[in-house]
Amino acid sequence: MGVELRPYQLSAIQRTRESISSGKRAPIIVAPTGAGKTVIASEIIRRAQEKSKSTLFLAHRFELVSQASLKLANCGIEHNIIAPDDSVRQIKVEHFRAFGRSFVNHRSSTDVGTVQTKSRRLDSLRKNYDNLIFDECHLSISPSYKKVREAYPNAILIGLTATATRLDGKGLGAHCGGMYDDIIQVCQPRELIDEGFLVPYRFFGAEYTPDVSKVKKKGGDYDSDQLGIIMDKPKIIGDAVDHYSKIARGRVAMAFSPTVAHAEKTAEFFRQAGYRAVALSGKSLSSERSKAIRDAGSGALDIICNCGLFIEGLDQSAISCIIWLAHTMSLTKFLQGTGRGGRPHKGKEDCIVLDHVGNCGMAVNGEFVFKHGFPDDDREWSLEGAKRKPRKNDEQAVAIQRCPSCYAIHKPAPVCPQCGHAYVPGAKRSEIKQVEGDLVEIKRAATIKRKKEERDCRTLEDFENLGKDRGYQFWKQWAAKRYSFRKQRVKS
Repeated sequence: MGVELRPYQLSAIQRTRESISSGKRAPIIVAPTGAGKTVIASEIIRRAQEKSKSTLFLAHRFELVSQASLKLANCGIEHNIIAPDDSVRQIKVEHFRAFGRSFVNHRSSTDVGTVQTKSRRLDSLRKNYDNLIFDECHLSISPSYKKVREAYPNAILIGLTATATRLDGKGLGAHCGGMYDDIIQVCQPRELIDEGFLVPYRFFGAEYTPDVSKVKKKGGDYDSDQLGIIMDKPKIIGDAVDHYSKIARGRVAMAFSPTVAHAEKTAEFFRQAGYRAVALSGKSLSSERSKAIRDAGSGALDIICNCGLFIEGLDQSAISCIIWLAHTMSLTKFLQGTGRGGRPHKGKEDCIVLDHVGNCGMAVNGEFVFKHGFPDDDREWSLEGAKRKPRKNDEQAVAIQRCPSCYAIHKPAPVCPQCGHAYVPGAKRSEIKQVEGDLVEIKRAATIKRKKEERDCRTLEDFENLGKDRGYQFWKQWAAKRYSFRKQRVKS
């Protein structure tokens, strides 16, 4: 039992220690979805226990508490669960199922629970903590988190997130109304994809982009009720089923809907088409949500249609298709939601994203304008928010076309590179120019270029030089791993 930490995880812990030693009291650890932030937190907690220091780990949903508890147990760390008795028993059962014993110990110096439960029990629980760890800390501007922080002002606070910005795009620094004073960006998504810790993404744009220009905004995002009315058109939902059947059949999918009613209707359309689908929301019982996650992992379920439930923290690596049926103005929601499909799994080569609503970008008056971009874009996070990091050799205004058969976006060609659809010679086709951001085909071309660069490497030194040229923080480890893979392929 125990987990061998990856180099970037060890670096994150060391940099966090250095931040605190320099006088900072509330650093944020930022790492892409699937990088293993809970593993990092587990090691921080293990080291704290060795020094007889107490830690409070908080998340905003019970499923995340359960997942964190399993990660702690996997590292051999005993901890107390702050939750109703039924929920504690449920976690103990999961421990026995996975490890043959429970690591729940009410005498432990480490408490794990939801922020809602903890904020209600401040008077009846531990009076002091040495460390506070807030999971998905981009949500920690809420009153319940602030109440906990104010109750333990002397504790070191560590935030964990893949997206160091609020849902409304504002930063998390104390000067922005947040509670953090330092930020530790661990790595970029592309590094983890190249090292095999995440899978690459394939994006497919929607044939039709609904007009949301007249939808009112509430709390920094589109009004869900009005959005639900627009998205409830049978053609859109029908297209979602058709596209999944054509492009992603056989994959475990997670669909994001704007309303509970829309999620339920979408699930029903999938069931009518012969798929095993369920609809989940905040109204669903915890046991129903847990069962759906297990069924997705075991292959007993094809599609989970949800509304606002699994944006953050869901750790189910079997998911290899993301279906966006809900518009969002929030970069955080887009990255977190899409990231549910990025974890590696047996037999999984990539994650397909069916973007029916233009969250990645959309065609506007004949031009393709990026909205949030792609989840594996390099981004520089700060306490003020995020900016997409420009790539070297970015191409400008590259023409692309959309396949009428599979809806893939690609450079103009006589045949679609995804499905083989042959275009009629001389037929008029829509060419879409890049206005800002990156185009999917630029990204695909960049991926091809990267693969060729790696194929051209012959020696360990070649890989090391390539890793340094790409700016990898752990280029030595990356090079050793890629060179080892190369030798294995040569032998086979």
